[in-house]
Amino acid sequence: MSKTGPGYRADIDGLRAIAIIGVVVFHLCPNLLPGGFLGVDVFFVISGFLITTILQKSIDDDRFSLVDFYERRIRRIIPALFVLFFILSLGACWLLLPPDLMAFGKSMRYAVISLSNFHFLNNSHDYFNDAGSGVPLLHTWSLAVEEQFYLIFPFVLLLLNKFSRSVRRKSAVLAGLLVVSYAAGLWMMRENAMSAFYLLPFRAWELMMGACIAVGKLPVPSHGWSHALGGVGLCLVAGSMVFLNDANLITWGGAMLPCLGAVFLIYAGGEGVAGRFLSVRPMVFVGLISYSVYLWHWPLIIFSKAFYPDTAAIWAPLVCVSFFTGWVSWRFVECPFRDRSWMSRKVVFAGWLAASVLLLGFDYTINKIDGWPGRYSDQVRHYLSFKSSSNAVKNETKSHYDPARAVKYGDLSVEPTIAVWGDSHAGALVPELDLMARASNKSFLFFGTSAQAPVPGVVLVDQSNGAKREKYTEDTLKLLIARPHIKVVVLHARWGFYAKGRNERSTPSHWAFYGHSFGSQDELEAYYTAKILAVISALTDAGKTVVLIYPVPEVGYNVPDFLARQSAAGKSVQSTVRCLDFQERQSGVMAALDSPRGHIIRIKPHERLLAGDQLTILHDGNPLYRDDDHLSTAGVDYIKDMLEPIFQDQTE
Repeated sequence: MSKTGPGYRADIDGLRAIAIIGVVVFHLCPNLLPGGFLGVDVFFVISGFLITTILQKSIDDDRFSLVDFYERRIRRIIPALFVLFFILSLGACWLLLPPDLMAFGKSMRYAVISLSNFHFLNNSHDYFNDAGSGVPLLHTWSLAVEEQFYLIFPFVLLLLNKFSRSVRRKSAVLAGLLVVSYAAGLWMMRENAMSAFYLLPFRAWELMMGACIAVGKLPVPSHGWSHALGGVGLCLVAGSMVFLNDANLITWGGAMLPCLGAVFLIYAGGEGVAGRFLSVRPMVFVGLISYSVYLWHWPLIIFSKAFYPDTAAIWAPLVCVSFFTGWVSWRFVECPFRDRSWMSRKVVFAGWLAASVLLLGFDYTINKIDGWPGRYSDQVRHYLSFKSSSNAVKNETKSHYDPARAVKYGDLSVEPTIAVWGDSHAGALVPELDLMARASNKSFLFFGTSAQAPVPGVVLVDQSNGAKREKYTEDTLKLLIARPHIKVVVLHARWGFYAKGRNERSTPSHWAFYGHSFGSQDELEAYYTAKILAVISALTDAGKTVVLIYPVPEVGYNVPDFLARQSAAGKSVQSTVRCLDFQERQSGVMAALDSPRGHIIRIKPHERLLAGDQLTILHDGNPLYRDDDHLSTAGVDYIKDMLEPIFQDQTE
């Protein structure tokens, strides 16, 4: 079961076990371990230490070879990864609907060439909010970051070794690069959180923390220091997974705490209570299979959603299947391919290139045939057609954050008397409002951007451009108040999201807005509702009629996918589903929207969509949602008559 040989550290495999357990638990049940995703950061530190140890030793012995290094990387990473890709490709053709199959092929293409982190960033895949997105290869972002690092880092070490053999100087240079990367990462977390998450320049410091231990050749700590360092390190790693989350991470210096914990444990040398705990056989075994478990657990979660949208009900079997599949992959794929006596270097490189061509060919073919829609009936394809964002307006705000450049809709020959202000939920209404405004010979301006409430002082802490968003909401309110020809202001948003988070994923509440933090969920909600009331009051005091569009009930999973899968499986397609959390999620916001008096018009989509705990998701054969929470074109049409008061003459 365990590895042997000079330099082998069983405790490091035990540390890998903690990392993979954290990641798997986080992906299945984030409330149980909100910081479990930090296991990936721990993996980076471990990798930086182990790979740099090998690199530095070969450089010191004057036997370093790039070909040999990359052969080792291919043997270590590629076989298990490509076997995963080939098996998933077969499963994807069976399980994934055409749009998702095309997305899978594209993400696999970028994963094959180790650029999936750029792909997911450029396609706006938020790692923390894409659990229900149907992206089976989202987790390959970390493999791309690591491979990009090792494409560059050997040359850095070679250059350092060429100019100086001094351990102190080499360590100082690496430490300097580490500090620059860490500082850049902290800055980018505030400016663009997903760029900081996905891109190597802001992640390199984690790998370099491990590299610095390897290059620094630090003195062996005493027995007492080993005990202390190991204990503190274990507490930092485990404590970070329990107490940190994606929202409060920047407050605690990013991923520095778990990375420091990993450094302490590695430097402790496996001594002490912590070292002995990490070296026990079960921990070592889990660590040995951790790479394959990491590869398999996420696709298993995503594919299981095809049959069980609520994976919480089956998370225990998923854990078992993930670890069993990981063991099979380790035993029958990883181990044989690492044995250099079993396969020559030429065969390794040739096999890697041939497999890459086949996988890229799969992506090309799937995209050429548009995801192979012929597998499904006309009805399935009809449901899937509603997944398109045809009723979503182009995000004009994101590039400039200037309310003076708001887009005009309706009858463009008349002065706008109406303003629609909100997030993507408001944007989903705009195409229908555009038609209604034209029919009424009126026009309106649309203000807003996705994931941004029409409320000054309320900016999600994990959104990029927080300062710009904050200023945008303040400037929008000032502009609306200052323009007398704007008589009606429509406010609409995914209201409960800003207080409760997403309902399609059981994330802990963030307890923070940009520039603000709170001691409890109740404090955050009190602040939020007070800010909602303040913006309504400011608008009514300025003589505006305020139209409050109440929250649209959230389904919790992609409706067109759900209906298409029911139809494809030959099941009776459901027109309603249970919606049990609407009142709990929206109660605070609803109370706030209910309380203002004055020139207020209230529109309540939930009264049309919800009957008791039953939510209508299908009407006249058309899905009413385009995903899990946005109304589709059919959904907006379903409540169209409720929107008519917006265009009534408010001077009467």
